[in-house]
This record gives sequence, C-alpha cells and structure tokens, in this order.
Amino acid sequence: MCICISFSTLRRITEISACIMCILGVFAIIFGGVLLGQNKKVTSDSANFIAASFGIMLGLGFILLLVGALGLLAWKKRNNCLLGIYIVCLCIVVACSAIVFGVSAGAYQIVQDSKDDTNCQKKDFLIYSRKVYEKAQTVFCSKDCMCQVKQSYLNPNTISSWNWSETQGKVKSQDCPTFNQSIDFTIPSDIGNLSDLTKLLGYVETSFDCSGFCSKQPIYYFSNSYKGQPTKDCKLELLNFLDTSLLSLANGGLAVLIISIIGCVCSCSLICHKHKREGNPYYDDEYEMPNIKTNKYR
Repeated sequence: MCICISFSTLRRITEISACIMCILGVFAIIFGGVLLGQNKKVTSDSANFIAASFGIMLGLGFILLLVGALGLLAWKKRNNCLLGIYIVCLCIVVACSAIVFGVSAGAYQIVQDSKDDTNCQKKDFLIYSRKVYEKAQTVFCSKDCMCQVKQSYLNPNTISSWNWSETQGKVKSQDCPTFNQSIDFTIPSDIGNLSDLTKLLGYVETSFDCSGFCSKQPIYYFSNSYKGQPTKDCKLELLNFLDTSLLSLANGGLAVLIISIIGCVCSCSLICHKHKREGNPYYDDEYEMPNIKTNKYR
C-alpha cells in the first residue's frame, strides 16, 4: 500500500486530510443539529424517521470529528500506535461512506424516476398516496363527516356542496368515522399501514404547505383543514426536497470517501516508507535530538 511520494509530502497530506475530516465533521454536526432543531416542533410519529435521519447525521459528524482529531493527535505526537489506530478508524469510515454514497445515489435515481411519474401511477408510494387523497375527498366534508374550514379561504363554488362549519367539525379526514371503512385497497407493507401513511401525509402538508399528490387540493386533508388554504402539490414539494437532500448526502459521502482513502493510503505509506526502513529520522530536528524514540513519525 506504499506509494512513491516523498516522506515530507506524505506527512503533509496526512495532516491536511485529518484537518479536512474535522471540518467535514463540524459541518455535519452543524447541518444535522440545525435541521434536527427545526423538526422538534413535529409531533407526528411518522416524522420520527426524519428526525432519526438528522440524528444519524449528527452522530456521523461527531465520528468524523473524532477520527480527524485522532489523526491530528497521531501526527502531533509522532506515535506509530496512534497512527495504526487512526488507519483502522479510516478503514471503517471508508466502508461507511461508501455505503452512504451508494445508498443515497441509488435513492436519488429513484427520486428522479418518480418525478417523471406525473399522474402518480408508477411508484407504489405515489400511487397509494394519490388513492388515499381521493378517498379523503369523498369522505371529508360529506354528509357523514362535517369538516371545519374557514370560509374566507375558499371559493364559494367549491364549498357549496360541502358539509362544513367554521366552529365545529373534524379538521382531519382520518378522524372521520367512515374514513377507514372507505379504504377498499391494501397498502403495501413497505409503505406501512393506513395510519402511518396518513400521518406522513399530514407531516408533508405541514412541512411544505401543500395538499394532494399529482393534484392541488383546496384544503389540508390530513393535517388541519382550518389553518388555511394550501398552494402546492405535495408530490412535487416532497420529491424536490428529497432530490436536494439525497444529492447533498451523496456528494458528502463521496467527499468523505475520497478524503478517507487518501488519508488511509498516505498513513499506511508513512509506516512502510523507504525513509523509515533505511533508519532515517522522521523529522529534521531529530538530527539534533538523537534520543527521540524511533517509533515516532511525521
């Protein structure tokens, strides 16, 4: 694993790669912490996986920071034992970052394919989200389920046939007694059950100010119909968010992968470099300090 680069250059690359690792760790901590803080207001169980994702990013940031700090400590202390531990940690980071890059790149491609599904008829999640919205439209604000809405937000022609009130009624379609009974299809297990899906749709409505999949709806069906009028299509907003997030994650994973490989190769090369095998000092100042232990490097 040794490479033909001067010993001083290897030392410098090892130091720089460790510094970059620390910087990437700090960035991940800040980014994950900010996003996690923004999502604390969400109480829906379906949002837990999003909070968990940001929490994982926060944890990975701390790991990168610790690994980078270990590399700098090994570089500063000139200790081969610390350098060996650093190399092992880098190998683990290489494996993890490769997995992150591969998974996020694959998911990014799925999102791109989903964007082309303009009628929500190809991908299971889009299909069943659209179907659940269609059922909500037939049940919510019907004679069997009065809804609570603000008249000022809605077109009079839209609500002329609705069973609605500004002071009473349900604010979520899933709270209607007949909603579950209206579902005449089976939701695939990889999406979850009906309760999971409606909670997720409610979270998406709240987060992106939207309602409907592959169509814009006049009210929020799964979050709070009384809070106002949505302006966007949830399918487009959700996929755009995932597009940006997954692309950033893939780029971040690739950056960590490259830096980790460079750091690992250079650190291994420090140990087996010809400069060391010939018994030369690791530092220029070792010519003036011959009593420095021989297991030091730089």
